[in-house]
Amino acid sequence: LLLPRGVRVVCLGGGTGLSTILRGLKYVTSVTAVVTTTDDGGSSGRLRRDFDMPAPGDLRSCLAALAEDESLVGQLFQHRFTTGE
Repeated sequence: LLLPRGVRVVCLGGGTGLSTILRGLKYVTSVTAVVTTTDDGGSSGRLRRDFDMPAPGDLRSCLAALAEDESLVGQLFQHRFTTGE
């Protein structure tokens, strides 16, 4: 299925499913994502609690999935600091 580039798709959600969908759609049409930030586990949950901010995990994954060079952006966004709080 190849959609005309004039067709616009909006995806709503979060989790691994949204980034997977975006990864494929970016090649066939114009896509916009509305990403939920309710994650409360792992590193995202810790950042959310420690800094009183929306959980960045799903948003980070979606930004990487939409990037032209997904490998490079993914590596940058996946970096984990070894020290500090």
